[in-house]
Amino acid sequence: MNGTAGPKHYEGVPAEETSKLFPNAAKSVSTNLPGFSAITIDDNKLIFRSYTVDGETLNEIDNFGILKDANELKRGDADLNGYVNSKDARLVLRYAAKLDKVTGDSILTSDVNEDGHINSVDARLILRVAAKIDTFEDPYVHFNSRRTNSVY
Repeated sequence: MNGTAGPKHYEGVPAEETSKLFPNAAKSVSTNLPGFSAITIDDNKLIFRSYTVDGETLNEIDNFGILKDANELKRGDADLNGYVNSKDARLVLRYAAKLDKVTGDSILTSDVNEDGHINSVDARLILRVAAKIDTFEDPYVHFNSRRTNSVY
């Protein structure tokens, strides 16, 4: 998947001024040339490139990449083995009955309804997903789901 932000014209700021604002930048470019940005998505990588155009010449002036976390947490995967199955529902039910422990990222994946409690409601939802009766609206746990006001 590829995309561009389209042609742009930026009012140039001297490189020295930009360096004051971004002291850790690898380089700054002062130009009055037209420019554009391009975004490329390649599997789990998002690559951003910025270019200037001088007649027939295209010059890349900046780029950075973002790598998608390969270790995403699956909602309901209480044992963190990468799959949501009846073993996860069993572990959550045992935790709710105070027969087993759930720690670390397992806490995040076990509270599937995100109510701040890990209980039989979560175990039931996990079992329904494992049996392919239901699906989670969002199958992954995201950073903003990692709440600090939970009761666990």
